[in-house]
Amino acid sequence: LNIGKDKIFDNVHNGNLNKSIDTNITFDNTYKITYNANGGSGAPEVQSYTYAASGTIALSSVKPTRTGYTFLGWSTNKSATTATYGAGAAYSKNIAKDVTLYAVWKINTYKITYNANGGSGAPGVQSYTYAASGTIALSSVKPTRTGYTFLGWSTNKSATTATYGAGAAYKRNNTNNITLYAVWKANTYKITYNANGGSGAPVVQSYTYAASGNINLSTVRPTKGGYVFLGWSENRNASFATYGSGGAYPRNNTRNITLYAVWRYQSQTWNYGFINNYKEFRVPYTGRYKLEVWGAKGGAGSQNGNLISGGNGGYASGIISLRNTDKIYIYVGGKGGDANGWSNDGGSGGYNGGGRGGDNSNPYDDLIYGGAGTNDAAGGGGGATDMRLNGHNYGNRVIVAGGGGGGTYGYYGGVGGDAYNHNSNFGTGSRGCNYEGGSGGGGGGYYGGRTNCWEDGQGFGGTSFASGSLTSKVFTAGANSGNGKAKITWLG
Repeated sequence: LNIGKDKIFDNVHNGNLNKSIDTNITFDNTYKITYNANGGSGAPEVQSYTYAASGTIALSSVKPTRTGYTFLGWSTNKSATTATYGAGAAYSKNIAKDVTLYAVWKINTYKITYNANGGSGAPGVQSYTYAASGTIALSSVKPTRTGYTFLGWSTNKSATTATYGAGAAYKRNNTNNITLYAVWKANTYKITYNANGGSGAPVVQSYTYAASGNINLSTVRPTKGGYVFLGWSENRNASFATYGSGGAYPRNNTRNITLYAVWRYQSQTWNYGFINNYKEFRVPYTGRYKLEVWGAKGGAGSQNGNLISGGNGGYASGIISLRNTDKIYIYVGGKGGDANGWSNDGGSGGYNGGGRGGDNSNPYDDLIYGGAGTNDAAGGGGGATDMRLNGHNYGNRVIVAGGGGGGTYGYYGGVGGDAYNHNSNFGTGSRGCNYEGGSGGGGGGYYGGRTNCWEDGQGFGGTSFASGSLTSKVFTAGANSGNGKAKITWLG
């Protein structure tokens, strides 16, 4: 209570008592708002206001902080879970008392996300509420990854050592959402070599897993008397090798293995005769083979039943390296057909490119000019013998022996393997011409043999050939009489 003025006058006038009191009184009531961080820190300063029957003041906009909690606002109840006032909210001035406002807090929830980091089967997201002390157990679920061992978890994606194991304790006073990455170690596997009855096997070899790429197996070759080492197989009784010495082994195999030496007898040969069709040879062993081919003989020319020989077929050989996945298609040439002089018909071309012999187009020419007349015709060319690697086209040929040319009454047929008297046709000899007496059919070959297209003109042999993949090449012209033939010899 504040009295500014107080005057009292007592006057007695005409027998009356008059009192005059002049009073000026004011009430100055000020109240305080005290802020309590309630377990946090950084509460605003005390705030004062003067009472008023209406109107508000703005509470402090300063927000306290508390580790692991979110500030919701203020309440007069220290234990409140919901706020009555927000920071900077309006507060009524007609509240005529001092108050303490307590910070209202909500405990934060954080997430742990698991990343399999190249693997699969990561645990689901895990949540926890903050606490100043104590731990939660991480998931015990372990992801998997082919070729790797799971070491644990780390917040570093590139880590090579784990910070946490599966099911490990994680502190609840961590105040961030985190991602834990799986930490992996590439597995190491062993290759053990077994000489399988021989001696000198390589030492154990180790490699670390990789999703792609190869390692080279040992180049050390074991030995066994009377046998040829073919390579290695996981099957102790295998007759074919899966891997060669020094061969590539895939690093994505995820187990320890034992490789057994594969052996075969010292020599092995495959022979092929004429069957009027091709024959398939599946390469049994990776390694070196000798290929040999003989072209077929050309057919004989004929006059009045007398035969004039066609040319012999050529010979070619060479050595080639093959894989056990390769296939060789063998085309053995057929002998050229002999002419039938009595019917004046040329001989048929031999299988695999031999050209047909020419017919006698004018058997009575000698009669016109006063001669006795003849019955003659030309022989067909002999077929080439060739081998084709992994396909049937002419472009797949790796070795060819030319077939001999067809004979006529006037000339012997040209020999197969002749490099100078060919046409421009791949594989096929020229057809003999239908002249008086006919001309001989050309032999089959890398290039077919040509024909001398005149009366009784001879047929020439086809050319021989060996591709650049062969070594130790040998060519012999005119080396074979009869049908063609072929031979493959395993050299190890």
